[in-house]
Amino acid sequence: MNPLLNTLLRFAISANLQDKDEFVNKVAAFLEEKVGANEDQAKVLSEKVLLAMSTAKDQLELMQIISAIKTKNTHLEGKIDELSKSIDELKEYLNKK
Repeated sequence: MNPLLNTLLRFAISANLQDKDEFVNKVAAFLEEKVGANEDQAKVLSEKVLLAMSTAKDQLELMQIISAIKTKNTHLEGKIDELSKSIDELKEYLNKK
């Protein structure tokens, strides 16, 4: 996933989860209106949606961390390859003498 998109998505989720009670109430009201759930069912479902959103935010953060590690590893592998090439060239030079 694009790192910028990942960050924006996490910020959006975080902003919506700042006031958990308000989030639960809004989702519950939506479920009552659109799905026809009773108040108790809507409240339970909205709390599960809250948990799912929190989990999604954590998953996005983990994906971004893993992506950063892979990028650093790729950079490090390139540097190791350069160093190996330089060592091989030095060996050739020393063997010619």
